[in-house]
Amino acid sequence: VGLLSSRLTIEAPIIKERASFLISGRRTYIDQVFKAFGTPLPYYFYDFNAKLNYKLSDRDRLFFSAYFGDDVLAYEERVEGESVAENFDLGFGFQLGNFTQTLRWNHIFHPKLFANFSFIHTSFNYDIRGDIDNNSVLIQSEIRDLGAKLDFTHYLSENTQLRFGLQSIWHRFRPNILSAQGIIADFIDNRAGVFLNTPELALYGNYEFQATEKVKLNGGLRLTGAVVKNRVYANPEPRLSGSYQLNDRQSLKLSYSRMSQYMPHVSRSEETTVEPQAT
Repeated sequence: VGLLSSRLTIEAPIIKERASFLISGRRTYIDQVFKAFGTPLPYYFYDFNAKLNYKLSDRDRLFFSAYFGDDVLAYEERVEGESVAENFDLGFGFQLGNFTQTLRWNHIFHPKLFANFSFIHTSFNYDIRGDIDNNSVLIQSEIRDLGAKLDFTHYLSENTQLRFGLQSIWHRFRPNILSAQGIIADFIDNRAGVFLNTPELALYGNYEFQATEKVKLNGGLRLTGAVVKNRVYANPEPRLSGSYQLNDRQSLKLSYSRMSQYMPHVSRSEETTVEPQAT
């Protein structure tokens, strides 16, 4: 329990030494604190976490996790005019929501090689609304990702580690959903939003070498590609880093990397576009 938020967590075994779960919830009550002092602050957020793990065998484990959260702003007011005819209702607000789920299977081939196979789903949406008397405007947008990835970690020796794998993501965008009611609808066109599906694929390899007690080297290459509006984009993403430990508290680090971002911007124009960029 805190001054502005509280959290509740429950963790317990389901089957002794085989399965367990954890659930946690949080909610801010800053809106209620301000309300108690006579000052409205119509904002709060809440989230919920859940985790479940199950031991299939000495070499196999299943992990499931989920997250759900919302940020909410909701303001309502009755505006009084000089006469009853001039009174009107005013309201505005937004709601931002995130929802993610991950199912991961961990398998140990032998003490120096193991793999993680994951299915991932994420969803983000926002609603922005405004109301003045009998007129209202609602703007919405949503992004959904469905992905799978396979990651291997191989300990070649005490000083060297090799990581490699692949990942696939299916992006689904639906921005620019607009709905208007009342007289204002004569000036604003309703839009259902345009769906845009974009697949993305990546292959990677990374080599880590502990040269001495103080020197560590890391190098890797990631090959990525995406299909955006029937156009194929592909880029290599090299990365290299090194570090030198001066003492227990200080170290020198040097790194270089190149990354490609295929979905950095979804335009607000009537035509939905995704602009690939490399950095």
